[in-house]
Amino acid sequence: MIKFFICLIFVTTFISCNKCNYKEIKIGSDLCEAQSYKQNRKLIKIIDLILIKDKEGLIKMSTYDCGGGAGCYDLGSVLAQTIGKVGENNFIKMCSQLDENQKSEIYSLLEAGFEYGDINNDGKMDDSSLEKNYPKISDELNN
Repeated sequence: MIKFFICLIFVTTFISCNKCNYKEIKIGSDLCEAQSYKQNRKLIKIIDLILIKDKEGLIKMSTYDCGGGAGCYDLGSVLAQTIGKVGENNFIKMCSQLDENQKSEIYSLLEAGFEYGDINNDGKMDDSSLEKNYPKISDELNN
């Protein structure tokens, strides 16, 4: 019986450690761990909308409460990772349907994500920019 409970604790701990990854998108711990389960579920639904190329995902992402500071860098990193999943041209199509304020918010999140995030998964901050990685998206968001 004791072995069962130890095994149960181990499995629960292991599963909970993986909660900050979704569909091969890493959700930074400053964002993931600071949010409630309900907030994390909301973020996952937003990610799903973006992955099916629904502009509503970007609209919701532009107003998502990231908690400030490092949580917003993590949110930007999540958003930057979605570009690789949906493709640059599809991301541009979604962005073209946003208003100026939404574009500005998405641009700011992406800039933070590329500068402070680990988009290439090498364990280090990328210190890059949206312009350097996706100049066409940068142009769309700035027009």
